[in-house]
Amino acid sequence: MRPLTPRWCSHPGPGFRIISRKPIRQWAHPGRALWPARRIHHQKPVGSAAAIVVGAGPAGIAAVGNLLEAMPDGKIIWVDKLFEGGRIGRLLGEVPSYTTVGDFLEYARALPTFRKICDEAPAPNAVTALEALRPGMTCLLRYAGDMLKFITNGLLTHERVIPIAGNVTESRFTSEQRKVVVPHPHFRRVKHLRKVYLKPHWSVTIDLIGAGRQVETIRRAAPMLVYCIGARPRQERLPFETSNLTLEVGLTPSRLGLVLRSDEPRKIAVVGDSLSAVLILRNLYNLYTTTHPLLKVCWLPRSRYLKFAKPDESAPGGVANDLTGLKGEVAAFARTHLDGDALDRSPVSELVERVVYPGQLGLFLERTELDTLLINLGDADHVFQCIGYKRRTPPDTLLGPMLTRADGSKRFDFNGVTGAFYTPSMGPKGMMGLFGAGAGFPEWVFRHDGDPPEHAVGVLKFMRFLQNAVPKWVEESQRGVSELRSAPGRLGPRSNNTQDYTWKSDGNENPEH
Repeated sequence: MRPLTPRWCSHPGPGFRIISRKPIRQWAHPGRALWPARRIHHQKPVGSAAAIVVGAGPAGIAAVGNLLEAMPDGKIIWVDKLFEGGRIGRLLGEVPSYTTVGDFLEYARALPTFRKICDEAPAPNAVTALEALRPGMTCLLRYAGDMLKFITNGLLTHERVIPIAGNVTESRFTSEQRKVVVPHPHFRRVKHLRKVYLKPHWSVTIDLIGAGRQVETIRRAAPMLVYCIGARPRQERLPFETSNLTLEVGLTPSRLGLVLRSDEPRKIAVVGDSLSAVLILRNLYNLYTTTHPLLKVCWLPRSRYLKFAKPDESAPGGVANDLTGLKGEVAAFARTHLDGDALDRSPVSELVERVVYPGQLGLFLERTELDTLLINLGDADHVFQCIGYKRRTPPDTLLGPMLTRADGSKRFDFNGVTGAFYTPSMGPKGMMGLFGAGAGFPEWVFRHDGDPPEHAVGVLKFMRFLQNAVPKWVEESQRGVSELRSAPGRLGPRSNNTQDYTWKSDGNENPEH
């Protein structure tokens, strides 16, 4: 006979079901990756690490090294297509450096991880080749490129570095909220003040590259994402047909001699007065005096006078125009043959005709500017545009709406002092685990009060900036990047719906290497 009262035991039995909507809210909504519409076809399981670094140029190498030092137990996912030291290692081997040999050596030994790679490698190697040169002199960039490849190969074998050969196509931000109940600062018995911490979580989509083509798509995740995507030469569209040659061709004498035929007249136009423009003019003059006597060059600088790096009288020990002025052997050639009236007295004037053009290139020009370009560029066989650099296009970035509920703006801003990205609702001091460095996102340097910031572009400058910035990045990312008081209308219910964001450019030209 069964008892009238039920028996209770610790085991609920096979028919017992826990009814709760909380697990459903955790994953069953469109913002989650488990939602069917958000899945990636043939995707590997999501992997996680302490940080993700995109790019393997000088800044990417320095970022990986500094993250290894700042996070002794963390693993670093490193994404790049080639891992060949960026543009310096692949394209600019024949270009004279803007940096001294001593600075390259300081970069190579700036971190314990780098010093270990140098000390354990058998000699001779790329670092010993640099040590054989005079520290105070400049050198060809192939020495620096070999050093960057040497350090890269050492990092690729590090036990905490996870290299991925591929291209990042999308980055997605989600956050974890933590509510903390704390006593009211004035009323001892009231405990309703809440603080919301946004703990960052970045998930990136990577198109793997094998044998020169895309083979698979994967996704990896980490609380920190660092963009070291670099910059590329600016190429403006002109309102008439021209044959633009890339800067890599003009800066490489061996390639330039192959592109230009020696038995036919050729008119070359060089626009700009930067380091690249002076180097290309020197290479063209060397061809003119040796194998290409039929060349003619039209040079369009912004002024008759060039800008040189020189001692700063207002700051003892400082250098004026350190980031934008000409240096080394390039400066010596410019002073002797190109600057001001020196061109009229130089044999270079037999090849080069100077036409001062203070305007800008592009499709929308004033009538006088257009006439000047048509007269001087309309009949040119080839054109070199030496008008600065612009950052490479970052991957598509998706961000939850919590950080922009105040104004709804879809824009990222970059803080060149901290190296952090922020949205307008966060303010310039906010951090969300997204950072940038290198030629694409350079450090801002303020020389004088009221002057616009200069961009600190250079191998050693990247390293020094990251040595100061990375420990702060790690601390902020581990603590929770944003601390907001809950307020009516400012923070709504938790949502992981994402929005596309555009990247706001500062409009300044990056100085060249």
